[in-house]
Amino acid sequence: MTDDNPSGELDADAEVVPDDSEEAVASPQRRRLVLFIGGGVLIVVGLVLGIWAFLPGPSEPVADATPSATPSETFEATPTATASVAPQPTATSADEDPDEGPSASAEPAEPDAAKAVINSFTVSPEIAICSDDRSSTVPLTFTWSTADADKAWIAEGTNNASAQPFDEVSLNSSGYTGLSYECYAEEQLFTLTVRGEAGNTSVSVSVVRQLG
Repeated sequence: MTDDNPSGELDADAEVVPDDSEEAVASPQRRRLVLFIGGGVLIVVGLVLGIWAFLPGPSEPVADATPSATPSETFEATPTATASVAPQPTATSADEDPDEGPSASAEPAEPDAAKAVINSFTVSPEIAICSDDRSSTVPLTFTWSTADADKAWIAEGTNNASAQPFDEVSLNSSGYTGLSYECYAEEQLFTLTVRGEAGNTSVSVSVVRQLG
């Protein structure tokens, strides 16, 4: 019996029957592909759901906090007649300032303390005639008059007899002879000091020497 297709070529109309071994190999591959695709779809869906869950929801419209002005009813005030009372003038003293209002009665001021006064203070003679310039002396006579004083002092060589007194004397004198001129000095100063409520007062006189 001879082969009608000696070249071994398949007839174009002949049906190719798949090999069972090839189908057995492709079947697990398809399943893995389907599982891979299905798993990827699930992952994508999960990501979409997660993103959607974290997205902020639609914001609610914020109500306008500013209250709208609404017309209010206005009432017209009816003027009422009121009786006015004129203020009565009040009598003020001549010394009272009407702008400053009434003032408390001023207490009488205390009188100023009286200052001691020396009305006069003189010495005689004002020129001492000395026989020599060593040990001789010349008698002197002092007179004075004071007012408002309670004490008096007389001294030589100072402007304040109360600080370096020679003698405490009477407030008035017409012939005090307790001091003499010492001829060893060319000039001597004599001071009368009196004390009053307001302090001390002093007056001084000088006596000069003349050799005879």
